[in-house]
Amino acid sequence: MTAASSDPQAWLADARAAAALLDGVARRTPVETSRALSESVGGAVHLKCENLQRAGSFKIRGAYVRIARLTDAERDDIMRALPGRGERIRAESLARGHGSLSTDAAS
Repeated sequence: MTAASSDPQAWLADARAAAALLDGVARRTPVETSRALSESVGGAVHLKCENLQRAGSFKIRGAYVRIARLTDAERDDIMRALPGRGERIRAESLARGHGSLSTDAAS
């Protein structure tokens, strides 16, 4: 939990700043309803379609925002430390985010 998460105003400011960083990087994905699931649980079910992101996951949002807030040297360290197996989505998110920040660490 971050300090901002305990303060609604700080959380909102942080969320807005992250949204600004993500403009043009991550897609605004739709929220869909599911009649079958809603009937099954007896209440409204809303599904956020993050599978429509370029990386197929919401993870590109967090990875990009985190990397965008690092120094160039810290970004280079992250790219060098990426694991070779088991983290395809995280690695792709980092690489896409890193590439959008125009640094040379991916080479």
